[in-house]
Amino acid sequence: MGVRRSFYPWKENSFDFKYQLNMEGDPDQNLKLSVSQGLCGEAYREQTFKYVSMVQENPPGYNLSPEQREKTKHLKTIISVPIWEIFSNQPSKRRVNGVLNIDSKEDLGKSLFDERIFKDLTNKANFIGMIPIL
Repeated sequence: MGVRRSFYPWKENSFDFKYQLNMEGDPDQNLKLSVSQGLCGEAYREQTFKYVSMVQENPPGYNLSPEQREKTKHLKTIISVPIWEIFSNQPSKRRVNGVLNIDSKEDLGKSLFDERIFKDLTNKANFIGMIPIL
């Protein structure tokens, strides 16, 4: 497992990836998604950490097109963590700037992720949010 991509909203309704790691040759490399699609879209809209195991009997479709489903069918575990705006004059009105998305070809099982790990991933996502977008 590794950081697979970080999505940032682009033109208000779709994501544009800014960073990728360990994606070379994967069918979902350079995958395009709108903010109404994928687990990352759900994490962005609901502004909360999301986890899904795709090995369940009826995995959610997340509004993916048939082409997008084909490109992501090898994924077994997906984790999406909102990247919050760090510098704001009104901390209570911070907004989500993007989503740190981690996916794996292996079923990692929810038991591997306890509250401590969720918090750690959120801290990492917030750190990523401080990196200037080029």
